[in-house]
Amino acid sequence: MSVIIPNAEHSVFDQWITALNEHNVSALCNLYASNAILIPATSNEIKYAYDDIQEHFEYLMTKEDIKAELLNNHTRYENGHRIDTGNYQFTWQEGGEIVSAKVRFSFLVDNHKIVVHHSSFWPQE
Repeated sequence: MSVIIPNAEHSVFDQWITALNEHNVSALCNLYASNAILIPATSNEIKYAYDDIQEHFEYLMTKEDIKAELLNNHTRYENGHRIDTGNYQFTWQEGGEIVSAKVRFSFLVDNHKIVVHHSSFWPQE
């Protein structure tokens, strides 16, 4: 049986947003389980190892003044696991202009660690 809780308290995702907005790569990486899988919106490569996840976030932080804002979140509990899905928006500076991109995401969380994280950009509207 699963329970869906729209806009539930989402502590791991809140920590993820905070760490990203503070450009704290170490804090971001510490949210992931040692065997986590990251399928990022900003790369064509799936990240299977901690070092790859760290390298990805280090690259992401090269975008000038990158920030993320949660647009919506739904939480489901399934077989003792937490599944967060929703949308957020990246913004950053590029060539003096503010650029933004909407992203959809899903997190599978176990023991307060992200086990699987998939993000993808919204299709062009």
